[in-house]
Amino acid sequence: MKATLRHCLLWILLFNFFVGHAQKDRHYLGILTTILKKENSAKHFIKQLDSLHTKFSRHGLANTYIDRDVDFDVFHLRVNIFLDSESYQIDLLKENDSLLAKSIKNYPNILISNSPLFVTIADSNKVLNFLRQRNTFYQSKKSISDLIEELTMSEEYAFKCGYGSKTTEKGAIVEAFVENENIDELHKMLQSINIETQAFGVQGFKMLEVAHFYIPKYIRKTLSHIKKRNSITITCAGCFTGILERIYSADPQSKQ
Repeated sequence: MKATLRHCLLWILLFNFFVGHAQKDRHYLGILTTILKKENSAKHFIKQLDSLHTKFSRHGLANTYIDRDVDFDVFHLRVNIFLDSESYQIDLLKENDSLLAKSIKNYPNILISNSPLFVTIADSNKVLNFLRQRNTFYQSKKSISDLIEELTMSEEYAFKCGYGSKTTEKGAIVEAFVENENIDELHKMLQSINIETQAFGVQGFKMLEVAHFYIPKYIRKTLSHIKKRNSITITCAGCFTGILERIYSADPQSKQ
């Protein structure tokens, strides 16, 4: 009887904890979503995030993690925000100070879907114009849904990472593409809006080039563009993850 009572009390405590946690999660998500809906200036949005934790949380932090070029004077801005026990990843597509597309997702939480919880397109004309320019240059067919999916991806560029420097899953995939001389799949990587995925494609073609495989002219043009742009890339070194660096040197050559 006593054991049963203890179990009941434990379940009640756990239930109250998770209900409270979910309510707080919805509360913070609602605040962030409201700000994101009405604010179309990157500078003003970041300023509001910086002061958010002092208004709504005793333990909070807003950190601008990435601000990088994704082609044609359009930039990807990623902000990680922590409010009490809640963590969010906010991804913004911007041109100068104007926000074109915005999204919020939990960051990182394996218990919750990796899909964004909120997405809005602030300027559809500019977003579509960006995609048209990009699709023409990269010979791709990216849509707005592709843009959001690839912009919000949590990806790291590394062929070796973690304890013992094990080969990463994406690194093994690239090595298989190289072994099979599968330039179509490597070219798809170059077409990605995600900078880290592009980096894997660049390295794959470098490996083919070292093996004296002929790289078509249209692909060499894309490789040259990506290296020259040299956007900040999320990398991994040993056990250290989330390192930001420009990975192409002046030659330029890709780093493994």
